[in-house]
Amino acid sequence: MYNLTDQRNAIAELQRYLLEISYATEGLPHLSIDGIYGDETRAVVTQFQARNGLTQSGEVDLATWQEIYRQFAAAREARVGAPLLLPPGSLPLALHASGNEVLLLQVLLNGMRETMPGIPPLHQSGHFDIETGRALRAYQGQCHLPTSGILDEESWARLTRDYQSRKCSRVHAK
Repeated sequence: MYNLTDQRNAIAELQRYLLEISYATEGLPHLSIDGIYGDETRAVVTQFQARNGLTQSGEVDLATWQEIYRQFAAAREARVGAPLLLPPGSLPLALHASGNEVLLLQVLLNGMRETMPGIPPLHQSGHFDIETGRALRAYQGQCHLPTSGILDEESWARLTRDYQSRKCSRVHAK
């Protein structure tokens, strides 16, 4: 039987997911975890929906939940994983690629903006678009990597290391 405690726990889980996403997403407010679906939670859900092209109801429907979970998983992996591994054959990633690997790249690049303000903000869509290439080139340039705008193994290794330490080591590429 589903009761009030179950409902509060489910809301608290949603709030934890949104909080994790906010650490990797520029402009999404950090949400209090209180297990209450009040004005603050509704506002963050509405903002999340707007940023992701979803119906802006402030309520968590199936499409909203799926996108929240997808972005939570990528943000969580980016924050706690060491090292961050991509499936074999994922690299290189370039313009027009799509999928969770691209979403993870976008999360990492947005997270690097804290210490590298020259990286433009990205919409975390999972689609490698022109803006993703521009942000990757900005990162590569600041870290003295070849500025190809293509995520190769060298750029991936450096990005994951830098993200976890939140600074660019600024070592010249070979």
